[in-house]
Amino acid sequence: MLIQINITIPPGGSAGPFDLYSDANGYTAPFETQVPAASLTAGYIVELPVGATIIRVCSVGTCENCIDIPTNCPTTTTTSTSTSTTTSTSSTTTTTTTTAAPPYKFNWELITGTPSDIGNVKLRIYVDTIEVVTSTISPGNTYQSGTLFLTAGQVVTATIGNVKTGTWNFSNKIIKDGALYQPQDNCTPCVDELTTPLFSPYTMGSANTNWIFQGDVNPPTTTTTSTSSTTTTTSTSTSTTTTTTTVAPADCALNGPSAVINPTTTTTSTTIASKTGLISSTSHSTDACPLTPSVSVWITNPTGTGASQRVSTSSVIYTDAGLNTLFNGDGNYYRVIMTGSSIYTSSPVYGNGAVGSPISICP
Repeated sequence: MLIQINITIPPGGSAGPFDLYSDANGYTAPFETQVPAASLTAGYIVELPVGATIIRVCSVGTCENCIDIPTNCPTTTTTSTSTSTTTSTSSTTTTTTTTAAPPYKFNWELITGTPSDIGNVKLRIYVDTIEVVTSTISPGNTYQSGTLFLTAGQVVTATIGNVKTGTWNFSNKIIKDGALYQPQDNCTPCVDELTTPLFSPYTMGSANTNWIFQGDVNPPTTTTTSTSSTTTTTSTSTSTTTTTTTVAPADCALNGPSAVINPTTTTTSTTIASKTGLISSTSHSTDACPLTPSVSVWITNPTGTGASQRVSTSSVIYTDAGLNTLFNGDGNYYRVIMTGSSIYTSSPVYGNGAVGSPISICP
């Protein structure tokens, strides 16, 4: 099954490239590697591993953080009806429809009211005991948010860990739909950290809900006693100038994740249309126009007709007519031409056979 994964990276964000994991193998090995950030923000189409219900998107570059995205796969039901005539002949019609359990939104935000004083504030959210969100804010990266699509009856638990080395006044607050879900957790002072769980698990109802998890840090209150005395001192003064360069922390925020089935279909034994074409046997990192297409492939969703037909960003390339084996382009650029067309194109092709952008028309 193909699904489309989307995330939102703030302008100037440093996250990416990404490796993709799933709970089908316990997140032990990625099923896609080095996916560009631009592909995920535009909508990245990937083959969902068999048995997967959660996709874990992990940045593996300057930023090293992950976000979990439930796939919300639909369930399929089959119903049969029969009719008969007075001549005792009968016919049976089988209709297959696809229905999805109504998902409700569990919107969450991780924030702080003391952006210049926090160390690291980490949020972990669990749904039915499975960890689905691991998110952290820190100086220079003080906001994270996301949405979980849940069904009524699922049980949510969470912990917020507020960590900063030393002695500080820590405060953790959890707000549901504009009101405190539980009493604010204060520790004044504490050493190094304060961890606060949901005091009671939350059972998802049949409505959307909004949650805010807030971690604050303030310096401890100190009392200063001063004394004065008069002395006569002869001193020598030395002036030292120190220049400090501060490097702004990377913005690693990953927001607004979603994973939806692509394409959305009603199961009626639909056959995916494809066109034949040729693709180059070698690739290039940026421009495949000098290459020669020589390998037969089957391509879905081309654009144009006749001699002007060519691949589009909705196209997926397969190596067999039955569309069972995806062409693994590994994100490199290939030269492609559709059968009967006169237009050669150069574009990236990803590990799941999906054609990316930009698509350039070769001279």
